[in-house]
Amino acid sequence: KRPVPHELTPDQAQALAATGALRLAGDPASAAILLVATGAYQLESVRRAQTRLVERGVSAAILYLGEPGRFRTPRDQEEARYAHSDSEIHALFPAERPRVFVTHTRPEPFLGALRRLDTGPATTAALGFINRGGTLDVPGLLFANRSTWAHVVDVAASVLAAPREDFLSTAELAAIEGNGDPATIL
Repeated sequence: KRPVPHELTPDQAQALAATGALRLAGDPASAAILLVATGAYQLESVRRAQTRLVERGVSAAILYLGEPGRFRTPRDQEEARYAHSDSEIHALFPAERPRVFVTHTRPEPFLGALRRLDTGPATTAALGFINRGGTLDVPGLLFANRSTWAHVVDVAASVLAAPREDFLSTAELAAIEGNGDPATIL
C-alpha cells in the first residue's frame, strides 16, 4: 500500500520463494525467542521489537514467513508433497523456543492453519488484524491493531514469562494499554 524499504537481497528472495520462510537475524536454535513476521509492515515491527529485546539482554531470531501453507498440516497427498517435513520445520522453528507471530491477517485463523508451529498458549502468541481500521497511516494501523513493536515486545515478555516492565517503560506500557500517548511508541 505504501513504499517500504527493500528487506531482502536477490538470493534471500529466491530462498524465500523456494522454502516459504527465511531466517533474517539470529539463530533459531539458540535464540531465547523467535519473532516471526508475515507482511512488510509487520517485519518492520518485528525488527524494532528485536532491537529492544537485544538491548535488554534477550536474544531474538527473526524469521519471515512468506508462504505459511508450506508449514501447515497437509490435507491430502498433493499438499504433503508441498509441505515441509517435521525435521525441516524444526530446523527453522525449534519446538523448545517461545515464539511470537505478527501477521497482516487475523491471528487466530493464522495460528489455526499453522498448528504445527503453535507450541501452545504459554509459549506461542500471535498479533495481527483485529478489525480496527479507519487510520490514515501505517503506524496508526499497527497501533489500532495492537501490532506495533511495543505490542510485540509486550507479548514476547509474556511468552518468555518475564516481567513486561523489564522491556518497556511506564510511558510505553501506558501507550499500549490505551492510557498514554501513542506517539511514545510510534
